[in-house]
Parts: sequence; C-alpha cells; structure tokens
Amino acid sequence: MQLEMPQIPDDDADFTPDLTRKIIAQYQKIIADLSDPALKSMRLDDGSFNMALGGAAVERMARMMTTWFRESGAKNYVEISINALDHPFETYLFYVQKRGDGARTPAEIRQAVEAENQRLRSIIKDTIESIERNSTSAPVLERLKAALAD
Repeated sequence: MQLEMPQIPDDDADFTPDLTRKIIAQYQKIIADLSDPALKSMRLDDGSFNMALGGAAVERMARMMTTWFRESGAKNYVEISINALDHPFETYLFYVQKRGDGARTPAEIRQAVEAENQRLRSIIKDTIESIERNSTSAPVLERLKAALAD
C-alpha cells in the first residue's frame, strides 16, 4: 500500500488557510484509511458467521500475523492469550493457524486420534468376539475385555 503524503511548504509564509485545511483533510484521510477497516462481505452459512474485512489496518494486521507465524517456527499454529482489563477479567485466546500442507490445530489432531482410537477399539472388540466364537481361552478374553474397558 502506497500512502500519498501531503506536500508541506518549506516556508511558513506559504501556509494559507485553504492550504492548511487541505493538508489537514489529507492527513485525516490517511488516518481514516489506516485505522478503519472496510467491510467487504458478510454472510451466514450453515450456522457459521463469516465476515471479510479489507483496508490498510487489516492488511497490516495480516502481515503482522503471518510474520509472527513464520518467525515462530511453528508448523500448525501459534497462539497468544490476553486478559480483559476490567471485571470479570476473562481470558481470551487468539491464534493464527496455517492452512494446507497438512497443518492441523490441536483440536483437529485430537479428533483424528479419537477416531483412530475408536477404529482400533472396534478391531479389538471384533477380535475378542471372533476368539469367543472359536476358542475356550476365557482368561485371555477377560484380560482383553478389561483392557478395552479402560
């Protein structure tokens, strides 16, 4: 983003009221452009609220967050917690997650592990049932059942 800065005369004698108003207006526009994000879109999809913002402030924040992520050496995500400054002093968590390249959040990793755990438990149950149908190894089966119940 290129900012067009107002031209300020070198000599105070060149400052006229009109020029002063023009310079002030130019700086006010720069400040507004840098600090006020523009709403690009807003939609509600399947219970999820999605909003896209643009503008200089959003661009700067995006650069800051991607730089933070890259410099951290993280593979999946980085996070920071902040506390509210007034009562009840809640804690909030902000994070930047990388998309693609197999990057996953801890919640996504946990879901995958839980699914794998469920798949393996199902295999063990099927194996126990097969042993019960084809064997009389009751002590072995009891130990397997106990391990599966944990």
